[in-house]
Amino acid sequence: MAARMHLVVGGGRSGHGAARLLRAAGERVRWVDERERPDGALADEVFVGPWSPAWLDDVTEVVWSPGIPLTHPLAEAARERGIPVVAEIEVAWRYCAAPVVAVTGSNGKTTVTAWIAHLMRAGGKKAIACGNIGLAFSEVVADQLEGGEGADVWVVEVSSFQLESIQTFRPKVGLVLNVTPDHLDRYGAMEGYAAAKERLALCMGEGDALILNNDDAFCRAMGERATCERVSFGEGRRSADRGAWLEGGAMIWREKGAGDLIWCGQGDLFLPGRHNVMNGLAAAAAATRMGVPAEAVAEGLRDFRGVSHRIEWVRSLDGVDYYNDSKSTNVQSLEAALASFEVPVVLIAGGRDKKGPFGDIGELVRERVAQVILIGEASDVIAEAWRGVVPVRRAGDMGAAINQARDLAESGQVVLLSPACASFDMYRNFEERGDDFKSRVLALKEKNG
Repeated sequence: MAARMHLVVGGGRSGHGAARLLRAAGERVRWVDERERPDGALADEVFVGPWSPAWLDDVTEVVWSPGIPLTHPLAEAARERGIPVVAEIEVAWRYCAAPVVAVTGSNGKTTVTAWIAHLMRAGGKKAIACGNIGLAFSEVVADQLEGGEGADVWVVEVSSFQLESIQTFRPKVGLVLNVTPDHLDRYGAMEGYAAAKERLALCMGEGDALILNNDDAFCRAMGERATCERVSFGEGRRSADRGAWLEGGAMIWREKGAGDLIWCGQGDLFLPGRHNVMNGLAAAAAATRMGVPAEAVAEGLRDFRGVSHRIEWVRSLDGVDYYNDSKSTNVQSLEAALASFEVPVVLIAGGRDKKGPFGDIGELVRERVAQVILIGEASDVIAEAWRGVVPVRRAGDMGAAINQARDLAESGQVVLLSPACASFDMYRNFEERGDDFKSRVLALKEKNG
């Protein structure tokens, strides 16, 4: 059978992974990007520049970059020709040789993805965390196809952008952690955004388990429409036969007909904040559904130390603690970060606006934040939303923001980078933004040193 031609769109992480995997599988690859040149070593053909209908000639499938809206003329032209347009995670799914746990949600995806992999390893399983967490799913599957060890389970973080173009991607366990306003610059309204998240649930069926936040109205509605097994997590027991709950400070698993099992207390967790208690419950529910023993789950809940760029402690200097929360790219993520601290916060926020409702957290900002230092394109929007709420300053770049924060912060306070915005106005991604913050903070000298 002759190799098929796949058009891989986008020269970024997902495009690189998809091209590499398809070549490893013996398929032909035409790799295109309108701005940067893809790696010719991983493709039969490479094109750079304005899109052309000729890119679709002899193509049997288009592998779409999640960063490009599906309203792009190239995607529309492909659909007009009857050529499937699929996500990179769809391609990886075809070739992976182990069960998949998929994690989506507006907030907490990266933490929960890493936490589930940690719990699986505590239970003796080889688990690889990948996907939107930073390492493309197709990259790690390509490793396996090329003779690498592979994994017993893939734990894949998936974004709404990736879910838009899945067709058969079907995890053994899927999690929807929450659905709160995000990416409204792309979707326009919450209904479109929630529908993209729900595509995960709609691809699951008999024998699969969908883990949902029972405190989230959008998640509860998804559960009512899902055809697979449903597992809940949240505060209070609600009415679930099977699920993970927080009751009286205890993190509990309930199995129908088997009574309750207490994993640990919420105070046993290393990570701060109520949102991390919920993240822990979701991760523990997924690991339990994948067969990890209760003792290993309890151990993994207690000793997990978190991930980079998510309320990550950087250092203490002159009595002030510095935290990197660059993964905060929406208002709800900032809200969770602020709720994690009991001491006054000097907040560095801003970046590229995603049409977030900054005014909705005005009272929390008034309560928790001593000073705000704004950077990036969204500075005017945020300043207007918090006018009269908190003292606001502006900085031209990260270095200036850190210098201002250091001058303003008093001993016993916290300096927190939690932008509540995308990074693309100043950085390539949130990781680069967070690394810049950390390197500059670590370079600071003691005031009396």
